[in-house]
Amino acid sequence: MPATAEVLLVKQAGAYTDDLVGLSANGTHVPSGTIEVLDSLGAATLRVRLIDIVIASDHLALSSARDALEQQRLSQLDALTALTTNYQQAQRDLETAEELGKSRVMTRLDLARARERASELQQRISLARQRQGLLERQLAVQGGVDESLLIRCSRVEIETPQAGGQGTEQVRAPT
Repeated sequence: MPATAEVLLVKQAGAYTDDLVGLSANGTHVPSGTIEVLDSLGAATLRVRLIDIVIASDHLALSSARDALEQQRLSQLDALTALTTNYQQAQRDLETAEELGKSRVMTRLDLARARERASELQQRISLARQRQGLLERQLAVQGGVDESLLIRCSRVEIETPQAGGQGTEQVRAPT
């Protein structure tokens, strides 16, 4: 390899970890490879193409990501509980406001505020449940071991979607 670029890749240990450790241990050259970075929906947001690859090192370590996700999940659950309690109180306040509105003790403006408060809390609960679901899906796929690869290659090509999601932009390391 004339000029060398280095890429440090940290990922979950998975199906190919054994193969990657073997390539690292043997110093095997691989003609090319592609790394895809996915967003939370699984769509590729970045592609990195590596040419003339050697895995210089491969380290495995216990992941702290699972603990962090679990902390986020518990915090989200706490927030959801508080929102639900506030929503229940807002519903009781709304029912009271509607009854008082019938006898003209409560103004229309106060009644509208009570409706808006209940509606806002209902929307916030919906968003909190969506966040909770996302965290639970992330926890379901999060492994307990991270793998750090130091990859040396003769060329790196990076493809990113351009504004508007069309076309690609390529950046190359020296060859």
